[in-house]
Amino acid sequence: MNTTESVFTHHKQLHDWSCSASAHEFIAKLHEKIELDAYPLQHSSTSERAGFQFEEFLNTHGCTGHDDHLTPQECIDTFQKEISDGRYPLVSVLSDLGTNHSYWHIVAATHTCQGIGLADPAKQVFMTQNMNDTLSYLESLSRSVPNRPKIHVLTYRNKYVEQGGGKENELL
Repeated sequence: MNTTESVFTHHKQLHDWSCSASAHEFIAKLHEKIELDAYPLQHSSTSERAGFQFEEFLNTHGCTGHDDHLTPQECIDTFQKEISDGRYPLVSVLSDLGTNHSYWHIVAATHTCQGIGLADPAKQVFMTQNMNDTLSYLESLSRSVPNRPKIHVLTYRNKYVEQGGGKENELL
């Protein structure tokens, strides 16, 4: 499996609004399912402003996604389990909040040298480096947007495990 840092070295977000496509490619690269220089989603005309809508891409790699809305503490608990099982949940975070709009950005929860952090594939940086900073960030995010106290998270599993076969922690 590739490390977050090694994927940061090679991966980039190609278009202003293709963060979700970029993040899905990022986790596929972490699992060595696509080449580090491949951009199958971002090269598609449907890659912009897509949210967590790449189920077909996940299915192509033997995986199924699960969309959820979690409290900040539930996110941390989920991240700990998923990362210990070798998976990297995707997280929708606020990138801009205006009077009549809000813009969201997709990042990945991943292991850092200090614990669990949030990695931004678009900027090739860790937004947070440890569990305390990650929890504080998510709590702040939860308070930032009226009527949206929960964090939008996408986890994924091997689709054959979901159907009752294989090992629980089996990856893509």
